[in-house]
Amino acid sequence: MSSLFLDTLRGRRGGRVPVWFMRQAGRFLPEYRRIRERVGDFFELCRNVELAVEVTYLPVRLLEVDAAILFSDLLVPLLPLRSMEVNLKEGVGPLIELKEPLDSPKKLLHSYCVEEELGFVGAIVRGFKREHPDVPLIGFCGAPFTLLSYIVEGGSSKSYHRTKRLMFERPSLFRDLCDRLVDLLVDYAVMQVSSGVDAFQVFDSWAGVLSPSDYRSFIFEPTRVLIEKIKATGVPVIYFSTGTCGCLKVIRDYPADAVSVDWRVELADAIDVLGSHRVIQGNLDPSALFMPRERLKERAEGILLQGTRAKAHVFNLGHGIFPDTDPDRVRWLVEVVHHFTP
Repeated sequence: MSSLFLDTLRGRRGGRVPVWFMRQAGRFLPEYRRIRERVGDFFELCRNVELAVEVTYLPVRLLEVDAAILFSDLLVPLLPLRSMEVNLKEGVGPLIELKEPLDSPKKLLHSYCVEEELGFVGAIVRGFKREHPDVPLIGFCGAPFTLLSYIVEGGSSKSYHRTKRLMFERPSLFRDLCDRLVDLLVDYAVMQVSSGVDAFQVFDSWAGVLSPSDYRSFIFEPTRVLIEKIKATGVPVIYFSTGTCGCLKVIRDYPADAVSVDWRVELADAIDVLGSHRVIQGNLDPSALFMPRERLKERAEGILLQGTRAKAHVFNLGHGIFPDTDPDRVRWLVEVVHHFTP
């Protein structure tokens, strides 16, 4: 399959810059909220193949973005684990209760048949590609550090102290847990690719809590293995993280096809560190969508201009769209990106 988005991920610049947004199929869309009201539980919506296909396509239809991302959640590969109870509480976020101790990695992160336990994810991918064969579809999973953080903290955290304490006090156990997560995530990613996703993004949302040296020592290798094994399937891979501008000298060693950076670093400075041979993704601050339109246009065009220094550029936010964002503003921003010429 060839498209502007996929060609760009492979380093081939087209006539314009492609754009998509993280959390583009989410609560800021009234159409999503109406669908969400039809099911009782968020994970129930993730398991509903027909509705998940519809939600995945919403931003393509409503915003005219250049790619869709699978409607799912980072915690989905944890759902089959009998060793923990995984829930998402409205207004609170993820809640994870362990039934096995952290120092029993084999019991805590036991293997399972991904096709049997998470077959609904493959069905969503196949259903989407059957209905929209020409729309590039991005699959995704969390990186090992980010998923392990959720497990250790029991949900989200401000400091991730428990996770880092485990990392420093029991480094061997920490690495064992990361390695076991990589095994689960590779199977999950390969299933998505075999079902039909055209590209893949690895989300490392909480890696920014680490210093560059700890990033290199503790999480670089398992994340590299995950990226490498997904890339071996033949689809282009994007690595995304936040708060990691100080770690770009480490991140540049990943075999990812593209690196997504957040707004805490100028895009041009990130390109200088990552290398002009890289495909770059990003990096508008999601809160900038609340600027007056002329200032937002100026900010977006500045990012697009900086992006010309990279081998190729996919426009995106540095993180997900906030729920109170105006959909019309997002739609208008897509037009700004599509009409930009340096």
